Amino acid sequence: MDGKGEEGKGGWNGLDGLDGLELMLFVSVFTHVSLCAVSCLFFFFFFSFFLVFCFFFGFLKKFLLFLYLGRHR
Repeated sequence: MDGKGEEGKGGWNGLDGLDGLELMLFVSVFTHVSLCAVSCLFFFFFFSFFLVFCFFFGFLKKFLLFLYLGRHR
């Protein structure tokens, strides 16, 4: 086992044609893509929550102002 991934036998990690450097590259790219996807999901989740929050409180403020002005006319 020299870690060169001979065809048919598998390298030190048991995968055909995949040596240590290729495995490290695959793991780093996979980790990077996974972290980007998770951070984008969290960003869109919190951004949509923030928009709903702002619209709800904007509507609530207008409604309460309407009630206040309706009583004091």
